[in-house]
Amino acid sequence: MPKKLAKLSKLQVLKGFVVGDTKDKYSCTLDDLAKLPDLTKLSIYTGMKSFPTNEHVSALAKLKRLLKLTIAWGGGALQDKADHKLPMAKSDDGEEKKKENGLIDTAKKRKVERSLSILPTMKLPTPPPPPPPPTLPSRLEKLDLKCIPERKTEGWLKPANLKGLKKLYIRGGKFFDLGQFQELDDEVVKEKDSWKVEQLRLKYLTELEMDWTKLQELFPKLIYLEKVECPKLSFFPCDESGVWSVDEQDTAKVEVNAE
Repeated sequence: MPKKLAKLSKLQVLKGFVVGDTKDKYSCTLDDLAKLPDLTKLSIYTGMKSFPTNEHVSALAKLKRLLKLTIAWGGGALQDKADHKLPMAKSDDGEEKKKENGLIDTAKKRKVERSLSILPTMKLPTPPPPPPPPTLPSRLEKLDLKCIPERKTEGWLKPANLKGLKKLYIRGGKFFDLGQFQELDDEVVKEKDSWKVEQLRLKYLTELEMDWTKLQELFPKLIYLEKVECPKLSFFPCDESGVWSVDEQDTAKVEVNAE
């Protein structure tokens, strides 16, 4: 998209914004969208498997009024890496030269180590902790993700970083982590984070594995669920269309009590 797009300062809805790995100075970037202070709805298409990086998330965080975000991955993002080519055979002369260079490097390394051992030992200062990863806009209410190429995302898709989110839709891809593995993460978990999401749609996620009890723990405020072609989501009380809602649950309880 042309860079002049960022001059539409009153723009509120932007669909089909393409993010690629090219460095075209005439193309509009996510950073340029920060010049659209009234933007509330954004739809992104990308062929980058690594999207969004921390840089991308930082750019999106500048959209303070953004309420609805859709990201669709396609093209190269869904393709597995091609098999690496076999290395070509090296000549004997090359091997001999490599060994000779290795001996020289080893001798230099030992000489440096002996020099360093003479110097007095110094206590190095403790490096500062790394900064926390960037997060999506805090006012975000709806997040729609299509064909996520990675099985697990970075911190941008964690309940603790999306506390205002009310609607979460995930369709297709290899994604399998909604937070059910928090106790297995490297970080020390004092208390499991749960989503504030009220409406959840999960479609065509063959790798996502969880039972109904676990999902209720992760989504305690859930009032509507739609589940389609997710074979590893077990014991879910959905109807024949894959839908569960609090209203239907309450209606069923009333019918049982009436009997």
